[in-house]
Amino acid sequence: MKIKILLALPIIVLFCWVSALQLSRSTAEKIVLPVSGYDPRDLLSGHYLRVQVLYPENSPYKDCCNNIRRFYVPENKARILERALNSANVRAEMVIAVPKYGNPAPVDLLLNGKTWTEF
Repeated sequence: MKIKILLALPIIVLFCWVSALQLSRSTAEKIVLPVSGYDPRDLLSGHYLRVQVLYPENSPYKDCCNNIRRFYVPENKARILERALNSANVRAEMVIAVPKYGNPAPVDLLLNGKTWTEF
């Protein structure tokens, strides 16, 4: 019986931790900020879009999201999104969750107002 409890304990702790993170993100204030970027390929991390947040002049969130530099995407979408980010015709914005406590986290990437999955 003790072994079953000991085996279940890490799973329960992990579930509680993930649930707390999800709750924090889902109840956090969502902000949309313009971004620019490119698509490096990292053999260890996979495909991601390297982005730089472009803060508007009078943004109250200036410098709050400096740690957000990557947005992970599936391999089959990486090239398309890379071209879109480098295009002058595409307006790229990132939806960022800013929780009351904790670090901001990227939620979605918008290209011309559409989520990246619809682009």
